[in-house]
Amino acid sequence: MTNLRFYLKNVATIVACFAVCFMFAGCDPVEDDVPQEFTVTFNSNEGSDVQPQTVEDGQKATQPPAPTREGYTFDAWYKEADFVNVWNFDTDVVTADVTLYAKWDVDNTPQALTITVTVEGGSDLDLDAKIDEVRVFAIDNEYDYVLIATGAFVNGGFVVTLPADLDDRFLGELFEDGIPEGIEVSDPSVKISKDVRFIAYKDGEEVGRFYFGTDGLMSMINYANGHVDISGIDENWGSIDTYTDFSLKPGWNFLYGACLDDPITYSETCTLTTIAPTSDAKWFFEEHIDYYALGMQAGMEMCECYQLEDKDDISDCEMEVDMKYWEYQSDMGFMYGYQEAVNDCY
Repeated sequence: MTNLRFYLKNVATIVACFAVCFMFAGCDPVEDDVPQEFTVTFNSNEGSDVQPQTVEDGQKATQPPAPTREGYTFDAWYKEADFVNVWNFDTDVVTADVTLYAKWDVDNTPQALTITVTVEGGSDLDLDAKIDEVRVFAIDNEYDYVLIATGAFVNGGFVVTLPADLDDRFLGELFEDGIPEGIEVSDPSVKISKDVRFIAYKDGEEVGRFYFGTDGLMSMINYANGHVDISGIDENWGSIDTYTDFSLKPGWNFLYGACLDDPITYSETCTLTTIAPTSDAKWFFEEHIDYYALGMQAGMEMCECYQLEDKDDISDCEMEVDMKYWEYQSDMGFMYGYQEAVNDCY
């Protein structure tokens, strides 16, 4: 018992000595170090948003799901805004706040295009009773109409899907008469189709056409076989030219503000802009017109002008006929009828 008391006394003495030591020596209990944290920010460069990450010093960031961007394919995350060094998520560690930059490659893989249309004033025009089908035609280099898509017309509108691929026989030069002076084209080898036609049918008979536009300008849908940027203004090409820079992507493009002929000055106003098909384009219906017969009528009226004796009277007459029919002159059926009638003059 005496030995036990002696042992406990010694233990108490040792503990007291340690307490005095810590008190006088200013010894503080040791605290665990808190790791420093940094923020990894992802600049997607017009792609979908990528959330930032908080990463401890010396640790690796987690590779996020690849962002998306219409018309482009994601390449990689880079350490610099000018894309010099790729960030390697397997080996690179975070030692400070860092921003990573997404690099994109142009997607040269054409995609099918689904178009959902509600026709302006469709219910007022009772179009559901007049139309049961919509057929979409591409125009080949022989000016033949070739069916590429169909859709039912219901509830004042329709849905059609244009194919991802379009044969070379539909494609022609960007500028049929060569690139105009002042216009810069990034890739002159790119070819483009004529605008496709949306034609309404009832019981298999053509009853009209659909067209679309915005800001009072007619517009069109064209297919391109590559990516091309077009810029510049040709001051010598007509007297009222206003070309805005625009781009074509591989596949289908909505072009707003196609070149419009001015029947008075015989010039073109060109404000071409490509937009996404989800924009607020307005679609309209136009009753069927026998363009060939209309062209024949215009040609015969022009023949009557040629019968006049005074040159000034002939010129005035020609201008009057041109102004009367100018809006139909882009239709090939009209031009065929017109040319046939004019050829009969001679």
